[in-house]
Amino acid sequence: MQLSQKSKQQIINWAYRTAGSNWFDLLGVAIVLAATISAGYYATTLAQSPIPWLHDSTLRWFPLGIVSTISAVLSVLSTRYVGKINNLGNLIGFINIVIAGFVDYALGNFGAIYTYPISFVLNMMAWFTWRTIFKHRKGTVPHAKIIMPLIAVFAVIVSFGINYFAFRQVNFLFIMTSLVFSFSLMADTLNVFKVKSQWTAWGVYNVLQLVRNVTMGNWANVGKYIYYVLNSMISFVYWKLTGKALDHN
Repeated sequence: MQLSQKSKQQIINWAYRTAGSNWFDLLGVAIVLAATISAGYYATTLAQSPIPWLHDSTLRWFPLGIVSTISAVLSVLSTRYVGKINNLGNLIGFINIVIAGFVDYALGNFGAIYTYPISFVLNMMAWFTWRTIFKHRKGTVPHAKIIMPLIAVFAVIVSFGINYFAFRQVNFLFIMTSLVFSFSLMADTLNVFKVKSQWTAWGVYNVLQLVRNVTMGNWANVGKYIYYVLNSMISFVYWKLTGKALDHN
């Protein structure tokens, strides 16, 4: 069934209003907290980490689940503020990456010690470029037809290379982790240049995470990534209609 022009416009208007709202931020935080509480994950400590030197350390009591929950809330707020074209999102982002990187490594992602520093630098660069170079700039990205494919190729090579160095084997976890980080890297790089097509990359990233969590039966995270998929779409609309972001066309 094909939507009428009026229906399409109503959907676009709803997406724009929702993307710029505060209630949608609170909904994201509520979903993260509900998922954590329902899964009992908040009670996780370092004693349950698969990393030997962590679960056998004197800090085995460390409340990993609570810290992870705080990190997830900060991630929601960072994503939402960036979606509303507020540079506070980038500031929260590169602070939270330090926390999220430790949590991810403690939970068994050996590639985290290599991938998260890259994300940290890109988020810090985004915060700086948004404050200076792209504060009032509009228009299109110069040489976009060359730059965009190069960013994509760069992201895939770096992601698979770093994760292979970390995992030392090719398996499902390696491939999924590498794919997920590839799109995260694309999106973070585009965000440095304040390009709205980053939300396309984030959309693919969120769909991959959604599929991954459905496959693993991690239902506590399924609702969270459905929220993130929707956020990617409405943020793209918001960036397009405000005219404060650069285009890639």
